Amino acid sequence: MEVGLIIMSLAAGLGVVAFLLNGKGFVSRAVSLFVDFIVFLWIGKIVGNFSLLIRDPVAVLAYPAGSHAFYIAVGLTAVSLLYRRKRETYSAGFKVFLLQILYLSAFFYEFLQYFYARHDSVVLNLLLYGMLAANVILFRLSGRQAIRLSLLLWSIGAIVILQIVGLITMFGIVLSPWFVLLLSFIVVSLTFTKQKVGIL
Repeated sequence: MEVGLIIMSLAAGLGVVAFLLNGKGFVSRAVSLFVDFIVFLWIGKIVGNFSLLIRDPVAVLAYPAGSHAFYIAVGLTAVSLLYRRKRETYSAGFKVFLLQILYLSAFFYEFLQYFYARHDSVVLNLLLYGMLAANVILFRLSGRQAIRLSLLLWSIGAIVILQIVGLITMFGIVLSPWFVLLLSFIVVSLTFTKQKVGIL
């Protein structure tokens, strides 16, 4: 159910961005990347519950993916991206396309959690991802500028939410403060240092 909601949210985000924002040329590459992430999320879930896998393999399928599975999926996806860069170039337009899908999909997921599952705790996440989606979709910024600004806004929003409620989630997965702070440090460092061609 959990992975199904993530897949449904990603599909909705991809469909809206591809057909309403003229991003059809990026669809196949984006789908391939998201399929890799979902597979890596399952791998992370299996690794994180290896002892349970030994005792009851079927139970792992129903066990929710935790933050450790998410970190493993993010790390493996990053490695996959670095490997693919040897064969294909990722333009700024494609990266903006991915951010549009990511933020809009996260908004759809939080929307379902709030209005369908009645989880009031996701209100701040819903507002954050809604504003980020509006930023990258409605405001026509240049590619690199949109990437840096939206990532910086996510960092600021995530830290604010951590201060208010003590946790922040993405697709229902709780992100540890150290992970948020590490990403924020990287984003701020890249934003305020001299940008090299292709760094973002």
